[in-house]
Amino acid sequence: MLELPEIHNDRTKKIDYKGQTVSIAQIAEASGFSKNTVRKKLKQGVDIKEIINDTYHKRLKLTKEQIKKKDRKALTLSTIEERLANGWSIDLALELSSQYVGSVDNIVFKSKIRGIDIEIPYKQLLELEKVGITASVIGLRVSKGMTLEQAMTKPVVKDINPHEQETLIVNYEEIDEINERLTEAGVRRYREERLRKSKPHLRTVPQNHELSDYGRYLMSRSGIARVKTDLYGNVQFI
Repeated sequence: MLELPEIHNDRTKKIDYKGQTVSIAQIAEASGFSKNTVRKKLKQGVDIKEIINDTYHKRLKLTKEQIKKKDRKALTLSTIEERLANGWSIDLALELSSQYVGSVDNIVFKSKIRGIDIEIPYKQLLELEKVGITASVIGLRVSKGMTLEQAMTKPVVKDINPHEQETLIVNYEEIDEINERLTEAGVRRYREERLRKSKPHLRTVPQNHELSDYGRYLMSRSGIARVKTDLYGNVQFI
């Protein structure tokens, strides 16, 4: 029988495990994983005892908050361990996405967009972020046709007249718009790809069809809207 902590007011899903009723919250508390991670592992078919006794996970001794950060960034344990071995602090290892690689003295952001290899030192990105040029902004600009150099140098700040009683501010509205467009573009590409795979005939089979006898019959009925083209080429309802 598994030794699990008691969870007050536990409303998470209950599971029958070898005659013992256990909850998602109990498994999460005993293993150190987040509830969402436990749910994902159970869906993948991982045994509950294996989740609780995951020594590979416990080797890092991550806190619950650190586990949440790891899950939010979709980082693997091997990635975190590799970063720690390269001199990263645990906080930094959990802060950056998997696109950041290298030793602590030479961390580099790596990506590839439209066939263009993007490789930017992390220290340089930190300086660019001060003026609003983030890795997401650079990626979007390159995807829209800019060179890497242009993407890293085009300002996204509001120009301020020194005689105006204003302070220099980052144009966060532009940044938000860029990030929003990047998200929309990703969703659009996903939908187009899904449609292409599910209905390939839409791209390969002509979609123009001749009017059938039944269609001509319907068009002759007064209840069906019909159209005609006048002498000037305008389409009109009749």
